[in-house]
Amino acid sequence: MWSGKLERNSLITITDNTASSGTITQGSLPGVPVTVQVEPSDSVGVAEAPGPSNGWRKIVLRSRVNRAVVVTIRWSTL
Repeated sequence: MWSGKLERNSLITITDNTASSGTITQGSLPGVPVTVQVEPSDSVGVAEAPGPSNGWRKIVLRSRVNRAVVVTIRWSTL
């Protein structure tokens, strides 16, 4: 889970359990091939998914709103 203040069209980079802004409250990507979903999808979208180029440990989110929000990132292994 990530929480923080979003500015419309800003990027939030999450690598392992560290975010470029805001706070990670629990969890991290497992470092193996995964698919991801983010909620609420009306507030954020995935700009860069975990993949081989980032060791499956990084996700970049793009905000769609200008407000404080809590984002849940759900992943499942492939």
